[in-house]
Amino acid sequence: MPKIIIKIIIIIFFIGSVYWIYQSISATKESGDIEQINPPLEVENFDEQGNLVQNNPGMQPDKWYLIYEKPGQMALNKKLEFTSSSVCFQNTESYICDEEKLQIGARVHIIGEMVEEDIVRVIRLEAK
Repeated sequence: MPKIIIKIIIIIFFIGSVYWIYQSISATKESGDIEQINPPLEVENFDEQGNLVQNNPGMQPDKWYLIYEKPGQMALNKKLEFTSSSVCFQNTESYICDEEKLQIGARVHIIGEMVEEDIVRVIRLEAK
């Protein structure tokens, strides 16, 4: 008889523990704490078409820049930062961007994340 009581107590303890964990997770989701712990990895807040340039006066040597236009403004430029997750699309091919394959003057569409006022971390580069 004591073995049955011990088994019942263990089962009740286990069910109570599972319930307590479930309630803790539910409360964390409702308070929004999970979003603060795991922020979005990439924020696509830059989406422009323009031309690739490199080694122009006033620009950092050997770095890629996008020169683009907006109505009523002079030509704008952003330094491009490529990472191991930057994806390039050309014709029907997609690949991890290799800066060696980029061509000066190429018409491109850049989708990326502004990391500083004049720097865009490239998420996606589409050759036009």
